[in-house]
Amino acid sequence: MSSPDQENTFREIERPFINGDRPILPIPQRHGFVTGWLKFMMIGGSAGILIYLFAASKIMEILKISSIVFVALIILLILKLVFTIMLFRWNKNGFYGLFATTVIGFIINSQIGVKPLVCMASFVGIGILYAILQIKKGGRSTWYYLK
Repeated sequence: MSSPDQENTFREIERPFINGDRPILPIPQRHGFVTGWLKFMMIGGSAGILIYLFAASKIMEILKISSIVFVALIILLILKLVFTIMLFRWNKNGFYGLFATTVIGFIINSQIGVKPLVCMASFVGIGILYAILQIKKGGRSTWYYLK
């Protein structure tokens, strides 16, 4: 049996094993800063989508892009929001999806004439996110708990 302290820290996952044992896995925990950062990303992503949708003609005029490229950028923003929500729900594929959308965004931005240094800045954001996911709570990072 586990002690009351362990019951607060661990949960049992029911899976069949040959010897009948059930593993005790730690309850996923993340540092408050990590949670705040992910929420900030979700709010910022939502705001970005709304701005792109309500100011479509003005953005297309300023950036001098076609409607196809504009739609591609909106789809990338929506995907980034979905992948951020996946990260918030402990899914590691959310991080890989954010990385993939960053690569695609880099390619699109470089094709429409955005300066290379500005294009590269999005990779700094992925690096910062990865570093934030390494912040520990209870001796384990958020990255450790992602499935």
